Amino acid sequence: HRAIHTAIKAGDPIAARRAAMDHITYVERSMAEAERSGDWQRVSRLRLRQRSDAGDIEPTRKRS
Repeated sequence: HRAIHTAIKAGDPIAARRAAMDHITYVERSMAEAERSGDWQRVSRLRLRQRSDAGDIEPTRKRS
């Protein structure tokens, strides 16, 4: 946000656009990574539940 603000205050539309696009790219990547992480956690919980239901392992307490 600072780079966008600085470029706008300096009256540099090219730098402002570049900073805005860099920020959008960063947000998109961060959201995709967070979504993948959430998917992996859901799959891990499902696998753990399936193994627990099958009697393969003892259920564990959920971490906080």
